[in-house]
Amino acid sequence: MAVYDQVFLDGTPYPTIMPGTTTVNVSNSAGLAAALANAQPGHRIVLANGTYSGAFSMSGRIGTPLNGISIEAANPGGAQLSSSSSLRITNCAYVTISGLLLNWQGSGETVQFRGNSRYCRLTRCTFGPTTHSASSDSQTWVYVGDDCYHIRIDHNLFRNKGTSGNCVRVYGSFAKVEAGQGSSAGCRWVRIDHNLFDTIGPEVGNDKEPIRYGVSSMSRTIAWGAIERNVLVDCICEPELISVKMGGIRVSGNTILQSAGGPVLRHGTNSVLTDN
Repeated sequence: MAVYDQVFLDGTPYPTIMPGTTTVNVSNSAGLAAALANAQPGHRIVLANGTYSGAFSMSGRIGTPLNGISIEAANPGGAQLSSSSSLRITNCAYVTISGLLLNWQGSGETVQFRGNSRYCRLTRCTFGPTTHSASSDSQTWVYVGDDCYHIRIDHNLFRNKGTSGNCVRVYGSFAKVEAGQGSSAGCRWVRIDHNLFDTIGPEVGNDKEPIRYGVSSMSRTIAWGAIERNVLVDCICEPELISVKMGGIRVSGNTILQSAGGPVLRHGTNSVLTDN
């Protein structure tokens, strides 16, 4: 096993995020909203097959390393958030989201990690429609911001994105930037790995990177993130397919096929490109 399968560049080990074990079954939108609002350590919120509609949110729910909180489809891909629905995780810890189908239409963010969320995971979800069509909307499918850290985004499918905006965007705290603390504003220890980005386009001038870690105002942050072992195919969207604008980011083992662009280190120091 390579070193980069185990630790970030600063030597911080990848955390283990255990799923919940106490099943809470939900079968409709109201039940899902209630389960999210009342989640406790060890809860495994299981969504029956069907479509769920709403601006869903979980706030202040704190799991533990051995008793995490899970939000998962009973059958991967069988539970779908409707085209007008989103999911926001704020000030939560040890939360895993798994197996959902998300097809947000319109502008904005589909899944957000906000506040002081930490030790959270988004895995085995599918984003995007079954067919590709161009749109003037601007969407970001996964957003990590504010003071979040130790967020993992892995083994997801991002497909048929015809809008502007990123598939995965990692920023940080703009309040810290405004307070002159840009060097500590970015989200740290975010790992983006083993995802498939398939058919992202058409090409635009800017702001359509499949993966974007950082923004110029936070570029002095040494974030110690990892972007590794992702596959990007038919991504003809902009030259920066993997855009790095913070420091300490390892970009390793990624494969880019039939696409126009590549990984770009725009800002920051102490980042590493290897084995792509």
